[in-house]
Amino acid sequence: IYIMDTENKGLPGKKAVIFEEEKIASEEEEMKKKTKLSFEWAIWESLDSMGGMSAKMQSQKDYLANIHPIGEFNNLISFWQLWNSIPHADPCNFFTIPDEKKGTLCNKLFEHKGDMRKMVAICLFKKGVAPAWEEHINHFGGDFSTVVKYTTKLHFKEIWDKLVIRLIGSQFSYTESITGIRVVDKPFDGQPYFKFELWVDFSEAQ
Repeated sequence: IYIMDTENKGLPGKKAVIFEEEKIASEEEEMKKKTKLSFEWAIWESLDSMGGMSAKMQSQKDYLANIHPIGEFNNLISFWQLWNSIPHADPCNFFTIPDEKKGTLCNKLFEHKGDMRKMVAICLFKKGVAPAWEEHINHFGGDFSTVVKYTTKLHFKEIWDKLVIRLIGSQFSYTESITGIRVVDKPFDGQPYFKFELWVDFSEAQ
C-alpha cells in the first residue's frame, strides 16, 4: 500500500490511506457479490438444559431457550471469515472426546451467561429457520441421520467441514428441500459417538 509522506503535510497522507481503505472495501464487496450463495445460512448452538434434563424430557420452551444463533452469511467470503473465527467450526472444541493423556472421556463445559453449560449440538440452517421441529417449515419434515464413532480430531473435523461446504454450495440433491444439518454429541457406553442429521422439508409432498 502506498502512503504519502505525511511529515509536515498533514491531511493529504490521511486522504491517501482513506482512499486505499475504501478501495479494499469496494473490492471485498465485489467479491462477495461474485461468491453469493444460492441460500442464506445461519450457524446455531444448542446447549443442555439448566436442570440437566435429557433432550426427550425437555419441553418446547426449554429447548427453544437453549438454542442460540452464532452468525449468518450469504456468500463465500463472509462464510470463511465467520468459519475461521468461531470455535463452532470444530465440534471437538465442545463435544465429549477422549482425553489424550488420561485416555478417558472428557466432558467439556464452558461458561454461558455466568453458568457452566455443555454444548450438545451445532447446527447450520437456512436463515430464518430455527433448528427446531416446532418451526413451520420443519413441522412436516424429517431427517436422515447417521451415527459415527469418534476416531481423531482431524477426521471428525474433516467430516463436518465437508458436510457444511457441500450444503452451502448446493452440492446435495434437492438442496432447496434441505432446511439444515446438525451434529450432535452422543457418547454411549463410555465411547465417543456423534450423530449427523440432515433435516428435510417434505411440505411440498403433502
